[in-house]
Amino acid sequence: MPEKRKPAGAAGFRAAGAAAALLVLGALGVAALAHKPAAPVDKKPPPPASPLVALVGEEGLSRADILQQQALMTSHEDSPPPTRRTALEALVRDVILAAEARRRGLGLDEAAAADLASSHRRLYAQGLLPDEEDIRDLIASLRSVGVSEDRYWRELAPRFYRRAYAVAALGSVEGERVERLYLRLRRESGVVIFDEAFLREDGGK
Repeated sequence: MPEKRKPAGAAGFRAAGAAAALLVLGALGVAALAHKPAAPVDKKPPPPASPLVALVGEEGLSRADILQQQALMTSHEDSPPPTRRTALEALVRDVILAAEARRRGLGLDEAAAADLASSHRRLYAQGLLPDEEDIRDLIASLRSVGVSEDRYWRELAPRFYRRAYAVAALGSVEGERVERLYLRLRRESGVVIFDEAFLREDGGK
């Protein structure tokens, strides 16, 4: 398995967020985009709402969202782990770019993402999923913030997959222009932070 390296410098959180997001895609290739209707999922009562930390356009980001993103990035990096603010910035970027990708019709729809997650779960259970050790590290990291393995596959994996595929697809179209696009879209959408205290609790500035 290749040695993991912690991103450094001004682009650290962007590199960490992108690399961590792509981790959850596995290595099934383009063929994974061809899908059957998503398998039915057992419906359970939703967990209690997590306090809102930020608003990106019309999408709210909760404390749980930030902690899950932090866990996702931690599973890909060496120590020290990213701060909550670093995780928030990476998540804001992904949310904005994924929304633009979906506006253009790029990436996976919800059914395709759910089906892909279900396929990956079966392969993981059989020990056949590429990057299995990385996924195991991710699940362990998420468990530390209260996310069970079952919940990861049922709820988080489809969301991670859909966002990561959308960001990757937009990056393929825009190439080096994607960062300028992101900065413009961020200015237009607006990012409002409600819970600075939460972001500073672990040393984030």
